[in-house]
Amino acid sequence: MAVYDRRQLDQMRREARECSQEMYSRSQLSPNNTNPDKVSSDKNEEINKGNCLLNELFGGALDSDKLLIAALMLLLLREGGDKKLILALGYILF
Repeated sequence: MAVYDRRQLDQMRREARECSQEMYSRSQLSPNNTNPDKVSSDKNEEINKGNCLLNELFGGALDSDKLLIAALMLLLLREGGDKKLILALGYILF
């Protein structure tokens, strides 16, 4: 095991601090860096739009069965599922 003197330990700490600061500054300049408040408000808007759409489709009566069928239909639509199955689920839903 290597033994370091005080000067070497201070040098390693300084280098680690500089690397940490450089990584932090790079992360702030990244184009993928978004404001978390804006993201949360965008998600809330999407949820509210989804709730309004579901209330319009189901006339305000959302029980767990209808919600499960709607989620399954959405999943099948996104994944390119069988069209007949999607239509049958839609028939059951309405």
